[in-house]
Amino acid sequence: MANIVREDQENLTAVVTVNLAKGDYEPKVDSELKKLRKKLKVKGFRQGKTPLSYVKKIYGNQVLVEEINNVLNEQLNNYLRENEVDILGQPLPVVDDMPDIDVNKIEDLAFKYELGLVPQFEVQGISGDDEVSGYDIKITSELIDREVERIRKQGGKHSNPEDIGENDVLSLEITELDGEEPKEGGLVKTISASVDLIKSEALRTEVMNLKKGDEFKLDINDLEDKSPEDIRKFILGLTEEDVVPGDHFSATINDVNRYELAEMNQELFDKVFGPGEVGSEEQLKEKLEEDLKRYYDSQADGKLYGNIQKHVMETTQFELPDEFLKRWLKVSNEKLTEEQIEAEYESFAENLKWSLIQGKLAEEHDVKITQEDLEQSFQENVKAYFRGAADEDMLKRFTAQMMNDQNSVNKRREELAAERLFAILKEKVKVKKESIEWKAFDELLTK
Repeated sequence: MANIVREDQENLTAVVTVNLAKGDYEPKVDSELKKLRKKLKVKGFRQGKTPLSYVKKIYGNQVLVEEINNVLNEQLNNYLRENEVDILGQPLPVVDDMPDIDVNKIEDLAFKYELGLVPQFEVQGISGDDEVSGYDIKITSELIDREVERIRKQGGKHSNPEDIGENDVLSLEITELDGEEPKEGGLVKTISASVDLIKSEALRTEVMNLKKGDEFKLDINDLEDKSPEDIRKFILGLTEEDVVPGDHFSATINDVNRYELAEMNQELFDKVFGPGEVGSEEQLKEKLEEDLKRYYDSQADGKLYGNIQKHVMETTQFELPDEFLKRWLKVSNEKLTEEQIEAEYESFAENLKWSLIQGKLAEEHDVKITQEDLEQSFQENVKAYFRGAADEDMLKRFTAQMMNDQNSVNKRREELAAERLFAILKEKVKVKKESIEWKAFDELLTK
């Protein structure tokens, strides 16, 4: 059994020295070399009869390093577990104090590792005196009417006429101009443009008097009421690395896409909500209002969770072993540069702090996710996907597929734990709800 000595350092770090007596690893090395000898095929010797001295000379140091690492990992992990040492990342070997390893010089060895320690803290900001902003979202008739139009568009007919109407979507091939002529090496691209979104009234009037195949000139900033940056990103589809084009283009109308709205009848109602669920336009709007309210309540819960998280983070202050963590990030991913680590470390540290706070809260409130919880959650997902139409066999089959995907299981486990923790925190703090219309709330989320 290796002897391990711990020395606590500043900044939430410690150095542990793992003292290996040669008896801790020498028998394992000899055993592995003998196993290797039995398998080895060397010219001039029968299999299994290669001199052990030859095997040791060629493979000895490789086997020695592997066996020492195995012993070190086992002893260090046992020490951390038995002594309940909570660490961040992984132990980092102290390279400057690394002993020389030689299979021909078996001796007692000492290896040093630096540890990043989990800080001790108490979670603050979750008492009944702590006030956090929440939101009650108002669903307006404007939003409901917009949703009705979206449904009618989805259920309507698509056509490609020659003429152009105010609700059509155009496929345009644009060519950057230099004066009146195409610019050499300029931007040539196919984009989409909605006629009703054209910012310039003069341009919109001109376009509606054209037809498929016609060509016209335009200032790209007239296509939508967006900033030049958003025009470049969302209409032209350019990145920050792309060359910034000029504003003036020629445009050819490659195609006209028209979506005729579906009739407000029982066929549409059944198609959207299932047979017999909705029987009139009034019921349709009531159903949509319920669905929209449910959606926005979920979004409001997400925003409230973010507000609670921010409040708890601001009131629960503790340090991290920053320099150790930066070294660990570098060792864990050699592709990361020092500059990248410095630039991204603050965000990494904030996420780590919240993860530690979540872990502590989950332990204090006994938040545990069982296999039954996961299975039930996946079943609910399947039911929602098939709108309740999945039979028992489909339910079991699709749920089993999801449960066999370990990445999906791990992600869902984290989501369920976060949901349960949020429900607990929401009850502990004082939520001051603000009544706000959906449009203002959308703008709040965007900011």
